[in-house]
Amino acid sequence: MLTDLKPGWAEVAYWVAWGFVIALYVLWPLTHLEVYAWSNDEGLYVQRAALANAGYPLYTEVLLNKPPLFVWILQLAFRIAGQTLAVGRLAVLALTLPGLIALGTVARQLWGRWAGVASAAVWVGLPEVPLRAHAIMSDLPALAFALASLGASCAYRRRGRRTWLILSAAAFAGALLIHPLLIYFGPTLLAVLFLPDRDRANEKSTSAKVWPDLALFAGVGATLGLLVLAALDRRAFLTWVFQYNFRTASVMRPTDLSTNWGLIAGYLNHRWPVMAMAGIGAVTLCAKSVQRRGLIIAAIWLFSTLAVLLTWSPLWMHYRLFAALPMVVVAGSGLAELGRWATSRHNWEQGREWLFAGASVLMLGAGVWFTVGRWRGDLPHLTLDRSWSEDRLMARAFLQHASRPDDLIVTDDPLSAFAAGRLVAPTLTEASYRHIHLGYLTAADLVESTLRYRAPIVLFATGRLDELPTYEPWVRAVAEDGQRAFGTLRAYTLDLPDPTRQSVSARLGDSITLEAYTEPRDTVRAGDALTTTLFWRCQGEVREDYHVFVHLVDDDGKMVGQNDGLPLLGAYPTSEWTQDLLLPDPHRFAIASDAPPGEYQLVAGMYRWPAIERVPAYRDDGARWRDDLVILTDVDVVTPD
Repeated sequence: MLTDLKPGWAEVAYWVAWGFVIALYVLWPLTHLEVYAWSNDEGLYVQRAALANAGYPLYTEVLLNKPPLFVWILQLAFRIAGQTLAVGRLAVLALTLPGLIALGTVARQLWGRWAGVASAAVWVGLPEVPLRAHAIMSDLPALAFALASLGASCAYRRRGRRTWLILSAAAFAGALLIHPLLIYFGPTLLAVLFLPDRDRANEKSTSAKVWPDLALFAGVGATLGLLVLAALDRRAFLTWVFQYNFRTASVMRPTDLSTNWGLIAGYLNHRWPVMAMAGIGAVTLCAKSVQRRGLIIAAIWLFSTLAVLLTWSPLWMHYRLFAALPMVVVAGSGLAELGRWATSRHNWEQGREWLFAGASVLMLGAGVWFTVGRWRGDLPHLTLDRSWSEDRLMARAFLQHASRPDDLIVTDDPLSAFAAGRLVAPTLTEASYRHIHLGYLTAADLVESTLRYRAPIVLFATGRLDELPTYEPWVRAVAEDGQRAFGTLRAYTLDLPDPTRQSVSARLGDSITLEAYTEPRDTVRAGDALTTTLFWRCQGEVREDYHVFVHLVDDDGKMVGQNDGLPLLGAYPTSEWTQDLLLPDPHRFAIASDAPPGEYQLVAGMYRWPAIERVPAYRDDGARWRDDLVILTDVDVVTPD
């Protein structure tokens, strides 16, 4: 029996148990540091850190909708140990492992030392926890900081030294500087710090002490927040962290509360062994009045978690894991209390002994089902294939072969790009479905990024860029060698601008110039297709969305072929054009099959839609092109064979 062990052996057993729990926690991550998983979430974070290390500033160029601390930690890890996927995942594991220990510390200070190790064991026993312990995402690292804050608060409450209060405030600020969702720990921290404990004769939490402690706690957190703001572009930070997330929250409808509740209930329903263990543990812990304060804190923890999750949008799967944490602590602590009872002597004349006996039997059954039950295999995220598919391995090799290490590429699979040693254009570091659906990333943004950063490759891999359907047709039209397919993945090699273009002198309106075009074939057959690319440059603000026309006309102005529409195949309207960026605008059209043989002129221009009013076109000397038609070249049309 543990209570009969000599103190030395009890200590050994305690630390062996902790070593076993930690070994279980790190075993899966250490053997899967190079897997393909969470392609967008992990890929975006490693790309942000790598781009920031390359000199692209956060928030102004590298987009990020959360505070910067997690990216800064990744930056530091990359600078120390190298810019690889394994280094990033090891850095996250180094952050989340102290969170596991902090969880045990919280349970230990509320219900005893064996409650700490038992709670940590239950947490590691949740199937998704070891799988995500090393995931390069912000939620579990932020949770680690929040648990450290909670542990320091418990230490302050027990010992009264304000050093622990300062550490708690600093750790909580760190949690919020990684992910604002961890604000739900606030009520729990206040409960730990200031909830009266009637069973402690020397309790000193009076109102005279509360306000100075609150002021110190808030002051430390505010100071750290201001220091972070001082290191950033404040305007860009406030735009992306507050305005972006406020807009996301503002689209939430009242019906979404029921949707979120359904998601949370479904998550917990799939983990009913944890709920059963928590319920049994709560009954067990209620038996002693000295342990009830901890249950009140756990209840506040659970309800504040649910309140925030209900209003959070979108409520991703990995956020729902937070709802299980307070129940894990109660389950583990109840398990430890029943273990202590089982290894002690009993007076069966007391009714409580029979209560504990029944609870032990139920806890044993729930614990066995929790450990080896079929419910684990029913969780869909456990069956995901985390290996690199042959298609993605080929795409990685193509990225390495067709680009240089300092090239920036465009892709919706930033993890594959990072594994290939390539960085994405900074604009794409927030290329999520939500970002696209809210209108923060458009086809125009993709075109601009492709041109501004001279991306040599565009890779469509996950379907996110398919949400902007006008972008790929433009890429296909300007691609150098057409499409390269790797299963469902599609890659294009670009060479922009085209070195074979011909110069032309034309200014349209006040701000747009037509600088060049690609010369089509000198001779084409009637019925064939003719292709040319116009190269525009904007040198001022354009408030309208002009249409572009390319016509093939005879001496009398009769058209035998034409292409009209928004420039760049509709992917980049003129009202969004960036100044001084050379814009390739491909045009392809068929020549009428009955076109008489002879010499024709290829002309181009712009017009306002739907008025069909041409935009004035001028030469370099200020003279106006006749009929606002810019003459590009002559084309001979011959009769088909």
